[in-house]
Amino acid sequence: MVIAERDLPDGNWQTLLNSLKQMAVPPKLIVTSPLADDRLWSEALHLGAADVLAQPFCSREIFRSVSLAYRQWQREQRNNTQAHNCLLVDAV
Repeated sequence: MVIAERDLPDGNWQTLLNSLKQMAVPPKLIVTSPLADDRLWSEALHLGAADVLAQPFCSREIFRSVSLAYRQWQREQRNNTQAHNCLLVDAV
């Protein structure tokens, strides 16, 4: 799980997301911003971020966001494993 601000010193959350997608098992990204407007939410979710957290943080929202992102990540890992196993069976 990676939690990062919308604007970073050497890029932005989109640059980070693209880097994370290159990993063998990419972690989920949660974007934070004091300006968590509808445009950011829409863009982040459309491009593959797990969630957007508005600043200042609310402990319930942090828990909700991280929990949902982790469950989504687990589901994707199970689906990837099942797809890989199907490919192995088909190859036999």
